[in-house]
This record gives sequence, structure tokens and C-alpha cells, in this order.
Amino acid sequence: MANDRDTAKTWADGVETYPATAQDLAAYQQSRHALAQFQAPLLVSQHNPHTRLFVASFDGTGNDKHKDPEHITNIGILDDQVQTAVRHNVKNISGYYVPGVGTQDSAFTRNLDGAVGYSYGPRMEEMYLKFITQAKEWQKQDPKAEISIVSTGFSRGAVTAAMFARMVHERGIQNPVGMQIDQGPNGEILKLTPTHPPLVPPGRTAQAVGLLDPVATGDMNLRDSRLPPSVVSGLQITARDERRDTFPAKDIIDPGRTQDGRLLNLVNPGAHSDIGGSYRLDGLSVRNGNLLTDYVNTLSDKPFLQPRAVSTAPEMNVIHHSEQHQSFYTTVMAITLGNRVHVKDLAGKAVSLNRNPKVTVTGHSLGGDLAQVSAHHFSLKRQTFNAYGPMSLDRHIREGGHEVINYVMAGYAASTASRYYVQIKGSAGSPGSILFCS
Repeated sequence: MANDRDTAKTWADGVETYPATAQDLAAYQQSRHALAQFQAPLLVSQHNPHTRLFVASFDGTGNDKHKDPEHITNIGILDDQVQTAVRHNVKNISGYYVPGVGTQDSAFTRNLDGAVGYSYGPRMEEMYLKFITQAKEWQKQDPKAEISIVSTGFSRGAVTAAMFARMVHERGIQNPVGMQIDQGPNGEILKLTPTHPPLVPPGRTAQAVGLLDPVATGDMNLRDSRLPPSVVSGLQITARDERRDTFPAKDIIDPGRTQDGRLLNLVNPGAHSDIGGSYRLDGLSVRNGNLLTDYVNTLSDKPFLQPRAVSTAPEMNVIHHSEQHQSFYTTVMAITLGNRVHVKDLAGKAVSLNRNPKVTVTGHSLGGDLAQVSAHHFSLKRQTFNAYGPMSLDRHIREGGHEVINYVMAGYAASTASRYYVQIKGSAGSPGSILFCS
């Protein structure tokens, strides 16, 4: 083979690709036909001047259209078009965009969040506050406003969109006036406490979802991602050719169309980001982005999003070997099963890092330093043994213990030859363990 992983930097997207076949491209034509036959309800109509639609956009892991516009995803492009419509005086549409998990400025926080995906909770709260603030403005302009929402997302952002739909269903549209906002050390929203009756009671807001290859690696697997009854319509597009063991498809919508005709899942050729976007060789991702665009447009009797031109050049219509992005990615399950793993369990578990579990983080030496940082970040209890290392200073945590029980052996000299570890211990059902090694 002429190319190998040592020459990945010469590839347009850093990994090998192979051409999409005529059968693959025909599958996209079939998906377009299936979507055209799919009946979505009108949530906003020119014939009903009271209707309003909010478009919530949750991006995928490491995806931020502001910080990395060269690798903008279909979700980022969708929001760009929503904002363009608003600027062009489309008054019954609004929306907001939230970058994906693992996009913080701090390298430590970014990498930890990228691995665990813990920050989806504050991102949902941020979106909810924007949504209810816009709803309040719409009601101020028109007391008879009929407000609906479509939540879109890619990868972990798609799962976040599904969980956000549950949040809206359970909370309704709360009144933002006098809202008590609890924030974390970096300004992230941890909790919203309303002080007035809701603008719209729970379960009364019509919702739709548009999900691009949902994947729920990490903490969000512990949360309920089942679509609530107020979701009257939904589209999921799933990557047929994603092979990474850590990227199982989350079937929030089962493949095909549901019996009631309310939901549709199209399984399309391509790897994860061939569905959600961000590649330079984007023939397939443009096709998938257009499917999402077409779906969102069907929620209105006047389309407000523009489909993009699809390249017919063979070199642009390729499937990416996404497992080559990192050396630690494995494909054992896909090879064993002959296809991608699909996750059907959507109910979640009892404990999650966003539910304040009673967990103690412990660590030894440099691992103790990591324990202090992790426990400080997640507001957990901590115990360390001969904690050593300067990392906690960067996080404004005093070395040797800050709100932490620190055991130090008399006369003990920390050595880089020691074994360092961190382990999370808690009650039954607590989230496993985290291992830190120096």
C-alpha cells in the first residue's frame, strides 16, 4: 500500500478514504425519496401569524464553529442559516447554537470533557435559558404566540438534543423573569430556579428533533434519552460505515419509519463525520446536511434554509476510515459482528456526574494531584496520599490539600518510580473508576 498512517498528514482529512460506490450514492437517492414521503407537521405557518419556531443546535464533541470554522459541521451550518434568516427579517424563526463538549480553552478541561463528556448538563441549561428568553420576547410581542421547538445535534450533541427535548417536556417553558441562576467557576450554568409560574405548562410545547449520528460515549449514557410524547416528529440519520468501538450508534429512533409515522431513521453510507460534517472531502456530508435542511424546512410552509450544492466529483464522494484518527481506536466489535454496534438502551442509569453522586476521589502521589483537580472540577469529596505535583496550582488548588483529606507518610519522598493511580469509589451504581497514570 502506497499510503500508511505515517503519511496521514498528506491526506485531505488525515485518514485514508475509499470511494463511495454507485450503490452508495443510490442509497442517498432512496433516503431523499423516503424523506419526501415522510409527513412532518407544520409547526410554523404563514397562514397562522401566531406560530413561532425555535431551532436549538447542539454540536458534536470538539466541534465549535466559532473556534474552528474550517471544520464546521452540518449543525454549525444549519445555525448559520437560521441566523441569516433572522437577519433577513424572518420574524417567526429564531435559534441558538451551543458548541460541543470538549471545546473549552483549558487543555486539561477540554481533554477531560472530550473523554467523559460531562459538560452536556450546563450546555443544556444554557440552551434552555436562551429558549425561554426568546419565548418570553415572542409572548411580549404576541400574547397568543404558539411556540414550538426543533432540537438538532450531531454525535454527542444529537444525544444532548434528545435529552433537551425531555427537559423542555418536563419543565415546559419557564418564565425567565427573576430566574435564579447558579453558575460554576467558569460561568457555566449549573442550575436554573424559576420564581414565577411557567409561560407554558410542562408537556404542552410541540417539539421535533433532527439527529445526526447520535453517539453517547461517557457520562451521558447514564441519562434518559428517550423522546418524550411532546416530540411530534423526528429524523435521525445514522452512519452505516462507522466502525470505532467507542462510537456505537445510539438508536434514539429505530432504523426505518415508526408504525405511527411520527419518526424516521435513515441509515446512510459513510462514517461518523460523513454524516455530521467537518471533513474537507464532504460530498457525503453535504448530502446528509441537505437531508437535515429539507426536514427542518418541512416544519414550515415557507422554507427558510437553503440546501447546498452537491459535488459530483468522485474524489469528493468518499467514505473515511475514521478509526485512523487516533492510534487507540479499536474496531473489534465491528469486525466480530460484521457491522456497527447499535445501542437500544435509552433509559439511562440512576447515577451520573450531572446528578451529584456521593463519590470520593482518591489518588497517590501525582495521581493524588490529579485526584484534587478532578474532585475540585466535579465538586466531589477527595482523599489523597502523598499528593505531589504542580498541576493543582494551575487550577488554583493548593498542593497538599484544599478541602481535601491528605495523608502524608512521615519521611516519605515522592518518587517518579512509584505507581500512581486515581480511583473513584462510591455507592452501588456509581460510575466505575478512572485510572490516571504518570
